[in-house]
Amino acid sequence: MAIAYLDEDKFNYKVIDHTNPSPNDLHVDLQTTALPTVKEKATSTSQEGLVAWYGSRFLAFGYQNIRTEKAPNREVFFVNVIGFE
Repeated sequence: MAIAYLDEDKFNYKVIDHTNPSPNDLHVDLQTTALPTVKEKATSTSQEGLVAWYGSRFLAFGYQNIRTEKAPNREVFFVNVIGFE
């Protein structure tokens, strides 16, 4: 079982396994670009949501303001698939 929530640009979670202790406050940064060579930074996130999708997968979504080095700032709608094994 997992407990999860979004907080700005981070997906926070805790995996609960009654047979083993687990650390608190694990997180993953939400991906803002598909290209690892592009330098972008999310400056704010709004209307974020997290819904169960299927199996052990979740959809994280919302709007982000993105700042780039060489292009104008932009607002994007993002969807990230997050899975637990």
